[in-house]
Amino acid sequence: VISGNVVKGTITFTGPAPFEGMTVYVDNNHGYFESYRVRPMQSSIPVIMSSPMVSSTQTLIYTAQLRVTNKLEKPVEIDPASAVENISLAQTTVSSCSADLVWGTVSLDGWLGSSSPSVQVTLTSDHPELVSFERQPADGGGPIDPFFIGQLHRDGYFCVRCRPATDDTVVVITATAGGVSRSCGLLIEAAGLQGFSVFPNLAVAGTQPGLSIQMCTAVNVTIALSSSDPNVASVPPTVRFSTNGWFNNWSVRLHPVDRPTTVTLFASYKDKIKTTQLTVVPPLPPAYSVQEFLVGRIGSAEARLSAAEAAVNELTARAAMHERLSESDIAAARERLARLEKTSVTPEYVDKRTAALEADAGRIRTLEGQLAEADKRIEKLEAAAQALLAEQARAAENEKDSGAALEELRAQFASMSVLFNHLRGSGLAR
Repeated sequence: VISGNVVKGTITFTGPAPFEGMTVYVDNNHGYFESYRVRPMQSSIPVIMSSPMVSSTQTLIYTAQLRVTNKLEKPVEIDPASAVENISLAQTTVSSCSADLVWGTVSLDGWLGSSSPSVQVTLTSDHPELVSFERQPADGGGPIDPFFIGQLHRDGYFCVRCRPATDDTVVVITATAGGVSRSCGLLIEAAGLQGFSVFPNLAVAGTQPGLSIQMCTAVNVTIALSSSDPNVASVPPTVRFSTNGWFNNWSVRLHPVDRPTTVTLFASYKDKIKTTQLTVVPPLPPAYSVQEFLVGRIGSAEARLSAAEAAVNELTARAAMHERLSESDIAAARERLARLEKTSVTPEYVDKRTAALEADAGRIRTLEGQLAEADKRIEKLEAAAQALLAEQARAAENEKDSGAALEELRAQFASMSVLFNHLRGSGLAR
């Protein structure tokens, strides 16, 4: 095959016989035919022929026949066509929603030679309201009446234009030529429900999302709608269609809910049912005032501070329990665990215990850092006490006559001393 449906080949002659003036007839098993005249001293003939357009893989058998003929005579015709042998369609079932053109083929019982007249084929159907016959788009389209199969052909091609049917209908198509008729059937499926959806499929209670329904029909039909929970999402009981396509004229009414709820919606026509799902969510609460927002944030911060203080107290208590635990104790524990590995204790258990001890040691080091911070605070308090003593001395020099004031300052200093001694004692205890 060299281009499209054009086939190229070669006829080769053998033997001493003179072939000049003879004619070679080449045909294939699909009715295509060509003839070639042998020229003087010609040992081979190039062949270029058309082949049928096919919708699936097929094997074509080409046959060459050598016939003796006078140069002035017409070529000898072989098995001329006289009647219809078969009619076939590229598909036997179409849907009313996609009904358009269906390709068809009429085959004769032989081929038409170069001198044979064209054969007229009559196409009919038992449902002319549903189908009509046209030429192929490549041949210009339009009505195909009359329909001819021309010379050097065996097959003729046509198209069937289909229209929607209200019920499943088998259309019988008949081809007649030479007093012989052959028929084939085409099933046109009835109009039906093709699609059903809701948009958006996540909606807030109180809104009205839209319904989208695809219906293929040539007449007015009624579609039934229903909901799995009408208390959440309700739909019209029926909707009516008049033409093909998608229609978005209907909506879903949503009712109040206290939590997200999924509802299934149903659309039915005859024996076809389509479903779609819709999730209904409650509306958002009203916005808080700035003051309420700040109060809530402050309360949350206080709660977090309380939790932090509780955590510090817990760490302090655990530090008191493990204050005698040191790195040497951990090393000793590891040695004991190593000895236990040789007895009944499993290595996994030892690893877990070692990890726990190391974690406790880490927490102890953290508490030691916190105690260092406490010591720094004590040093600051000592500095404040020294400053207070200096202030007392200056007051004594400036106000020697103020005995009552001096006694009051001495009482404050005594109180600070007591507090300092208490804090220092507490820090040393830690």
